[in-house]
Amino acid sequence: MSNRKASLIYYGNVPNVGWRRGTLVKSANGKFKHGSMRYKKQVVQCTAGVYQIRSYDGRKPIVKALGSDLDLALSAFKQFSKKLQLENLTADLGISLPGEQVKERKRLAQYASDYIKLKKNPSLELGVDSIALYEATIKEFVTVANKLMAEDITEDEVLAYCNVLQARGLSDRTRTTRYVAVRGFMYYMGIDPEKIISKAVHKKLYKKPDAHTDPYTDAEIDKILGACTAYYRMVFTMLLSTGMRMREAMHLTWHNIKWDDDEIFIPSEQTINHSGSGKVVKFSTKTGKGRKVPLFQSLKTALQGWHKQNPDTIYVLGTLRSDLPNNHWLPYLKQFAKDAGLNCGVCDT
Repeated sequence: MSNRKASLIYYGNVPNVGWRRGTLVKSANGKFKHGSMRYKKQVVQCTAGVYQIRSYDGRKPIVKALGSDLDLALSAFKQFSKKLQLENLTADLGISLPGEQVKERKRLAQYASDYIKLKKNPSLELGVDSIALYEATIKEFVTVANKLMAEDITEDEVLAYCNVLQARGLSDRTRTTRYVAVRGFMYYMGIDPEKIISKAVHKKLYKKPDAHTDPYTDAEIDKILGACTAYYRMVFTMLLSTGMRMREAMHLTWHNIKWDDDEIFIPSEQTINHSGSGKVVKFSTKTGKGRKVPLFQSLKTALQGWHKQNPDTIYVLGTLRSDLPNNHWLPYLKQFAKDAGLNCGVCDT
C-alpha cells in the first residue's frame, strides 16, 4: 500500500523538556511561526530544531529531515505532497509510474557535520563538556560505521561502535551515554532507532550501571584529608561542604563568593580574560543555569584563611603555579585515598 498521508512537523528542543516532535503553528496572518510548535496542546517556542516530513508506509511511520529553514521546508513539503498525490492516484487506478531518478540524499558525514554544528549553536546553551561529548561520539561513530549514506545505517553499525568503546575499556556508564547520543543523532537524520535496533539489543546497550555506592564514613574522610596537601585539603573541603560539581568548583572565582550574604554564586556562564597567561577561559554550567550555594561558617573561615595565603589569585582553587582551573583533582584524590589505606587491597591500583 502506498503512502496516503503526509504532514510537515517540527522536531525541536522544548525548554525544560528536551527534543520532541509537534505540529506547526500559524500566526494571526496565516503564516507559520518559525521555531514554534504545538506540543501536548500547548504552543511552545523551541530553542533549536529541524523541520521534518512524516508519512507512512502502511502503519510504519517514515520521517524525513528537511533542515531548519522554514521556507525551504515548506517548498520541499509542497513537492513531496504533489508526488504523494500522484502515487496515490496511480495506485488507485492500478497503474505504475515510469522509473524515476533517485534524489540525492545527504551523506552520513554531512549529517554528522550539521549535527555537531547544531549542538554548538549558542541558543542551545550546551556546556563545553556536552559539546565535546557529542563531537567525539558522532565523529567516532561515523568512522566506525564506515557508511556513505545515512539510510545504510543498521543495527550492526551501532553494535560495532559499542564494541569499540568496550574494547577501549570505557565504563558501562560512558558506553550508555554515548549510545544514547548516537540514538539522538539517528533521530536527527530521520532514522527511527526503534525500527532498526531490536528491543533485546537496546536493553543490553542501554543498561544503567548500579548507582549504589558506599560513602566514606567521617573517620575515612578524616584519613583522606589527613593524607592531603594543604591545597587539596582546601579543594576537598570545598566539595564536601557545598556539593558543587567539580567543574563548578574548578572555575570558582573569588568574585563569586558573596561574603556578606554567606553565599557562593555559581554563574550560568562566565568568561575570564586571564592576563597572567594571556588565555581566555570560558565556563558554563551543565544545566545552563546559575544557582546559589550556602556558605557555612566553617567553610567561610577556611576560605578566608586561604584567601589571605593567596590574595592575588583570580580562582579560588586554581593551579598554584599559573592560577588557572585545575582539572587534575580526581587522580590526586585516588592517590590520597590509597595513601590513607582506603583501597580495596585486591590490586595495586
